[in-house]
Amino acid sequence: MVRAGQLMEGVTRLPCTAHTLQLVVGKGLMPAETLVARAKRLMLFFTSPKQTEKLIEIQKKERHLQVEVNIILSLYYSDILFCKLIIKFFFRV
Repeated sequence: MVRAGQLMEGVTRLPCTAHTLQLVVGKGLMPAETLVARAKRLMLFFTSPKQTEKLIEIQKKERHLQVEVNIILSLYYSDILFCKLIIKFFFRV
């Protein structure tokens, strides 16, 4: 590092420059380190056997609920179509 500083023109205090650069990079990475730590905790939370079991159970319930909603919407839609046919038949619209 010292030799590189000697070869560069205009850089007289390389130790201070290297330290400043190290501090800047370190402070710049702090938010990323926080996000990485949070992501790791979240991954550990969901990869524990107990939480994985709960997550699968919730997904099954959600899937079951979505199927029920789709059935209800399908029935309502078919009722609307049936009413539309009756109106067309009786009122010749």
